[in-house]
Amino acid sequence: MTVGRLGLMIAALALGLGCSACNTATPTHDANRRDGAPLYRFQLQSPVYTIDKLYSSMQGPSTVEALRLGGESEIEELVWLTGYRAEVTDATGNEPLSAEFMCHSAMDTRDDRYRETFPTAMSLRGNRVFSVDQGTLENTLPEGFGIPMLSSHDMLVATQVLNHNVVADPFEVRQRVTVEFVRDVDLQQPLKPLIQHGIYGLTLVEGPDGYLGVTPGSAVEDRHGPGCSLAEDVGHPGGLVLDRHGRRFSSFWVVPPGRHSYHTRVTDALALPYDTDIHYAAAHLHPFATSLELFDLTAKQSVIKLKATASDEGLGLADVESYTSVNGRTLYADHEYDLIAEYDNTSGTDQDAMATMLLYVLVRDLEFRKPDGDPTKQSTWARITTSALLPR
Repeated sequence: MTVGRLGLMIAALALGLGCSACNTATPTHDANRRDGAPLYRFQLQSPVYTIDKLYSSMQGPSTVEALRLGGESEIEELVWLTGYRAEVTDATGNEPLSAEFMCHSAMDTRDDRYRETFPTAMSLRGNRVFSVDQGTLENTLPEGFGIPMLSSHDMLVATQVLNHNVVADPFEVRQRVTVEFVRDVDLQQPLKPLIQHGIYGLTLVEGPDGYLGVTPGSAVEDRHGPGCSLAEDVGHPGGLVLDRHGRRFSSFWVVPPGRHSYHTRVTDALALPYDTDIHYAAAHLHPFATSLELFDLTAKQSVIKLKATASDEGLGLADVESYTSVNGRTLYADHEYDLIAEYDNTSGTDQDAMATMLLYVLVRDLEFRKPDGDPTKQSTWARITTSALLPR
């Protein structure tokens, strides 16, 4: 399967970013604590964006910047990411502005060292770690959980703004992004490791049926769900998905006026190696979305349903629900799953749509392999949760 996605675009844009381009500001902490440890914050500001016309979703000014969680420190240590948020400000970065200008902000790992360090952590979809947008301005993992990361890993932060409503003289905005984490050496006991596992809504653009990756004619609706609906591709370069059977799908499609349900079989996208639990979930949706639901086709029951609320004035989303739980919801490796996006386009004209659910799932038997390095620094490495360390 060939996939064109924002994460892949970010990686392509960032190939020219060397270490000298990394934001190496020093992380700070105050009296706030998390899981009994000091809570560190790494904050950066995007470049100033000029809004001089209407910009729909995914069409406004954007940039990708590199950062290193450890700042200028040469000590390589284990940290646990616990939260991420972004807000729109004026050009000074001091005055908050309306979230109506927020398209999205996302943080990815830049290189493959994450997989080398945590080889059993399943797969980050497109290297994505966190992602927020107009309806969900922050991701906060539940207490007791975090995403393990090395302080030396290079990260990428993508920011983009939009403007659905304001017709005025050009004005300037920027985004202020905050990454939160704790140091493993400060914890009395390690956190439970989560990994972001993203699944995407798709529509069928061309092909024999709407079942991604399933041999044509072999799908059974009671088992595989109804399949993807036909819809027009918006034409964004990151939206096209091809499968080995010659089907063309889009992750960025046109919604005509009225109510519409879009189904996507996501069993293969999940590719679960074992049963696991979802402890946090968020959604990326566009205006006129009303909900995004992960449905267990085998058990015939909903797993998670996140509702969206439209803005009171103008085009946009005021809020999209997120899910957080210490106990979690179970995903079964041998079950079939359907992702259902509901849109109610009341505008009277065609609109664009996306539907992404970010699942933060428990990693079982996490293996932590220390990279080669100065043995005198080994004291900065600590334990990880669910299995013994297996150093090289």
